[in-house]
Amino acid sequence: YAELCLRLSQRLPDFGAGQGGKAISFKKLLLNQCQEEFETKAVKDTEGMSEMERWGAELKARRRMIGNILFIAELFKKKMLSETIMHECIQKLFVHLGSDEEELEALCKLMSSVGKLLDYPPEADKLMD
Repeated sequence: YAELCLRLSQRLPDFGAGQGGKAISFKKLLLNQCQEEFETKAVKDTEGMSEMERWGAELKARRRMIGNILFIAELFKKKMLSETIMHECIQKLFVHLGSDEEELEALCKLMSSVGKLLDYPPEADKLMD
């Protein structure tokens, strides 16, 4: 999907006017959607659900979050996301480590996917500190 998004962003640089009359790019829309998904917990209100339904909803939310993390990693590999954005994602995942095992799993997936790329440039030391 990341490769498709890269090609679409190259071929469809701008859409029509958005708020304020400015043109909106495909890349901007994509990154806004990724950010919204990253920052939102996908678990719905589980009140009134049976235990099995609740488990299913939590599993679906977990898969969605991990899928989004892996998609973000692939966008970074395609250079559609900056290192600064990746470091912000990592920092946000670190904040919730103690309270949420899903955040730990997401952080592990993200670091195993892009950690080597983030560690390479000398400027990375400034962002990691």
